Amino acid sequence: MVHPLWHRVIFAEIKTMKGKYTKGRWNKRGTRRLPGQDEWGQALSDCPGVEYYLWRPSDLEEIHRVLGETGVKN
Repeated sequence: MVHPLWHRVIFAEIKTMKGKYTKGRWNKRGTRRLPGQDEWGQALSDCPGVEYYLWRPSDLEEIHRVLGETGVKN
């Protein structure tokens, strides 16, 4: 999500309550690194001006709080 007036960039990964969060690992042959969602999330969080969130249905209050800051209305 991008807000052109507030100059915010938000990456939000939406999961079900049972959705799995993958971790980075090496392929079966050990020849190639496969970045997981943990590494992508950290890389995005490390970028200045970028916000990264992993949300599940139970995070509805946080979602409203974060998106409410951007002026998004339900």
